Amino acid sequence: MEVLVRGSDIMEYQHWTIKEAMQRIGAKKLYLPAIQRKFVWGASQIERLFDSIMRDYPIGTFLFWMVEEAKQNDYSYYEFIRNYHEKDNWKNSLAAKPHLPDELVGVLDGQQRLNSMYVALQGTYAYKRPRVWENNPNAYPVRQFFLNVFRPEVEQEDEDYVYEFRFLTPQEAKVITPGIYWCLVKDLLECKDFAAVNKYWTIQKKTIPNNVEVPEATEERALDILAKLFQRLTAIPIINYFPVKNQSLDEVLDIFVRVNSAGTVLAKTDLLFSTIVAHWEGGREAIEEFMEKLNEKGNGFRFDTDFIMRACLVLADCPVRLRVASFKAGNVNLIVNNWMLITEAINRAVDLLVEWGFEGATLPSSNAVIPIAYAIKRGCDMKSSKSDLRLMLIKSILTGVFGSSGDQVLSSIRKAIEETMKVGGTFELERLEKKVRLPGGKSIAISEDTLDDLLLSTKGHRSFALLSLFATHLKFNQVKFHQDHIHPYAGFSTGILRKLKLNDDKIRDWQVKRDMLPNLQLLEGRENQGKCATPFEVWLRKEYPKDTDLRAFLRSNHIPNVSLELSEFDNLFEKRRGILKAKLGKMLNVRVK
Repeated sequence: MEVLVRGSDIMEYQHWTIKEAMQRIGAKKLYLPAIQRKFVWGASQIERLFDSIMRDYPIGTFLFWMVEEAKQNDYSYYEFIRNYHEKDNWKNSLAAKPHLPDELVGVLDGQQRLNSMYVALQGTYAYKRPRVWENNPNAYPVRQFFLNVFRPEVEQEDEDYVYEFRFLTPQEAKVITPGIYWCLVKDLLECKDFAAVNKYWTIQKKTIPNNVEVPEATEERALDILAKLFQRLTAIPIINYFPVKNQSLDEVLDIFVRVNSAGTVLAKTDLLFSTIVAHWEGGREAIEEFMEKLNEKGNGFRFDTDFIMRACLVLADCPVRLRVASFKAGNVNLIVNNWMLITEAINRAVDLLVEWGFEGATLPSSNAVIPIAYAIKRGCDMKSSKSDLRLMLIKSILTGVFGSSGDQVLSSIRKAIEETMKVGGTFELERLEKKVRLPGGKSIAISEDTLDDLLLSTKGHRSFALLSLFATHLKFNQVKFHQDHIHPYAGFSTGILRKLKLNDDKIRDWQVKRDMLPNLQLLEGRENQGKCATPFEVWLRKEYPKDTDLRAFLRSNHIPNVSLELSEFDNLFEKRRGILKAKLGKMLNVRVK
């Protein structure tokens, strides 16, 4: 690993034993700067780590930040997790600043390895049992870290694991056979020397039942394994680290990003998120709690930290560039100072999406929400702006303007909103479309050619967006609606279409058209499930026996007054496409020739 920093900022390698590192964590002298992500290693990764330690494999170097006492209160830190629980205790706790030690070391590289060692050697690990419901009180048994000292010797080059480490419940650890004897790994840390290890094993082997015959060679090898583990934990300085003395957080961030960008340790979003929380005490909790509540709205969304960070930059009027430089202290202070206004605007924007019928599955780009939130934060008159905000969202989905160059698109739209909407005024989409200049010649406006293509959209987010334009009367926030095939999907099986005497080309044509917009409508979820494979004309007569009700249904779904027999599908398809084109053209402000 190459670390490109000034020579005066880094001293030579220094070394600790694993026991010394664990003691420093326990004494609260070793912390995780807020730039670090959460502990994420699984049980198998921890088991592999200790197998590597026993086999003398390199486990990588570490990078530690030596924080001077005068600078400690300038930053936020998190504690290591000791007793990890996959459901109830998976977040690192924020360190209480008044209790920070005079000598504080922050881990810049090596968090996952160190926290894995701490959980294994000082704590517990609770993960869900397979095929057990989450609400079962026994779903997450507490496990400790054990080593099977009776495992038969294997050739190292032939095995993925040579030493059998395992997280086990107390009951599982009691199993003893000629090939299994589990020793609690943390017990070795309590031994002062090899004589203590020998005494420990003398006591342990007395628990072997009389009916379990264990060869003397196996017992001797068990002692050798324990002695080797004791040596690896307490005598050999395995923790090799660079101590970084630089006290500037911006410089430390640069080091952190360079180290973690060199491999696949962190994704770009993780790194950028880290830069925010490094300057914002409690930022991680605030953002994660807000994001969790946001995703619970309506039928559920998929907003992530990437969305939150972009939204913060746009709504705080910072440069919209998703890179480390955008989240220096000055910009983060702007975000923190505007956090209540930012979250209120995003909340209201997402509430509008729920009202309009959108959810995670029908929102292809979370970025499409940000301009709506920006207009709300500027105090747009909702009574006069709401319909245009909805239309902007739908057009953004239809044109796919956020598919690439998202930062530039957001910057351009923000600028256009500033220039076309007064604070507290009305948002007018037509004015914005004339003013905005998007990269790559993109446009929110829709041409007739684009509309013709959209009319042949297959079932997905675009077809839903188009159908939702007709659904201002539907209570999306109360009832879940599905995209339903007018002529049911099952009716287009090759066997059924052959009975209509269609040739192979026509069968393929109809099976493609089956999923296109002219054969789709929005239907209440329960109503759609009831309709299922029933032929359309049969279902209609059953659901709407009165002619007045039937005509009202057809009219509200823009279904033409033609034969609804499947054999007349082509005619229905073309007639309805014409109706939809005329109506959508007016709604989307498309000049139709």
